[in-house]
Amino acid sequence: MRESKTHIIYYHLLIFAVIAILIIAKFPCPFKAILNVPCPACGTLHALNSLINLRFYESLKYNPFSVPLVAAVWIGIHKNSIFKKSVFVDVIIIVISLVVIYYYIMKLSNRTIAAI
Repeated sequence: MRESKTHIIYYHLLIFAVIAILIIAKFPCPFKAILNVPCPACGTLHALNSLINLRFYESLKYNPFSVPLVAAVWIGIHKNSIFKKSVFVDVIIIVISLVVIYYYIMKLSNRTIAAI
């Protein structure tokens, strides 16, 4: 059954409220807290907070791929309803994911080299 537009708006408001609470509370990354290794999305909430406050350089320092990462997740969630299962959308999501994974691997390898 297809959801109405008001339900989608409510879901978005709920998601934005949760993100706002996480930003305000300065919630730590659970992946990093448990394994002591940053996750691929580490710094995204702080980067988005910096973007909201128009601190662009600071945002890039936290996570340079925060905006493309959030965009890829949003597009992935809505690809069937808004984008009508477009192959182009799948390619965009795959490219963003590969770039983020490559950056993550490089970041981890530099961290390992720096620790030696």
